[in-house]
Amino acid sequence: MKVSMIPTLYRPRPVAMIPLAAAAQQAPPPAAFDTLVTQAAAARDQDDLPRAVALLRQAVALNPQWPDGWWYLGMLGYSASDYASAVDAFTHYLQLVPSAGPAFALRGLCEFGSADYTASLDDILRAVSLGAANDARNAQILLFHEALLLAHASRFEEALGVYQTLVRTAPPNPELLAAFGLAGLRDPTLPRDASLSQTETAAAAGQAGWEFVTGNTPAAAQAFTDFFARYPTLSNAHYFYAYLLFGHDPDAAVLQLQQALRLNADSVPALTLVAWAHILDNTPAGALPYARKAEGLDPDLFMTQLVLGRALVGTDDLTEGLDHLQQALRMDPENVEVHIGLAIAYSKSGKRDLARRERVLSLALTRQPQDVYSSSFERAPAARSP
Repeated sequence: MKVSMIPTLYRPRPVAMIPLAAAAQQAPPPAAFDTLVTQAAAARDQDDLPRAVALLRQAVALNPQWPDGWWYLGMLGYSASDYASAVDAFTHYLQLVPSAGPAFALRGLCEFGSADYTASLDDILRAVSLGAANDARNAQILLFHEALLLAHASRFEEALGVYQTLVRTAPPNPELLAAFGLAGLRDPTLPRDASLSQTETAAAAGQAGWEFVTGNTPAAAQAFTDFFARYPTLSNAHYFYAYLLFGHDPDAAVLQLQQALRLNADSVPALTLVAWAHILDNTPAGALPYARKAEGLDPDLFMTQLVLGRALVGTDDLTEGLDHLQQALRMDPENVEVHIGLAIAYSKSGKRDLARRERVLSLALTRQPQDVYSSSFERAPAARSP
């Protein structure tokens, strides 16, 4: 799947029109460089892409500080699915133009094509942070790959947030539905690597999720009921529905989470979200057993440290609660829920200056643009302030 990822701001001018005088501080002999650039433009116009690539390589060898040459080499490599050469070219380009969001996006797509998924996710997240997804022509493919890679990295809630954005704006094509369903079922398999049975199951889950996200709540309820009847032992299916319900009907979400826990008593996502529901309802004692079990099963997860810390502070176990909140803070220093929990803990401890500092930090973080993909275990869902 390929689209043009070149917003106007970053689109180089035709090769023959690039002013050569400003190409580099140490310019090559003008005639040689001029000739190569002109010949490369002519070869490209004649669709003789191998010759264009060869000529551009000679040009950047003469002048490695020429960013547009590296850009064209990257684009030609991407178009030909020559991902290794494209990654190399975009890397050179980014050394010269380090804040070019589209170049990060294209390099990330090339890394995805060559199955370098960790590097691809890093580059695509960087591209999104630099605004590459703000261009409507590029948003769907870039966000789709971001969601695929987040799920592949088992960052399922973040992936689901991105998929919900896509589902609201894109038609329900089979690939999107299967990918959405795989993330909802907490399966890190990429759609292109999924078996036929995985794809069929994921597509059915994705269709039910699509109905919910697009506002057809009765159809979603029926679709999930049918899905549960067809796949009665999939605990993550109930968690998927609970995740979608949580912001709209927390009580209904908890019922789904309890069903998930009946099927798998050690489901950390379900345990943690039940605990979080109790914290939001100001019943920390109810949260505590779920939070303790979740943290015991996966102490390295940010959300297990957060919910246990908040539950302990809520039940006035301030020393242990602060310890877990400090661990959560080290995992995610800018999470507003951690700072709210610390403010409560310090206030209860009589440490007014520290409590005031945490309240100020909480307000500052609340005013910052929030990650629309949060509502996760990697990043906590927004809570009602105490």
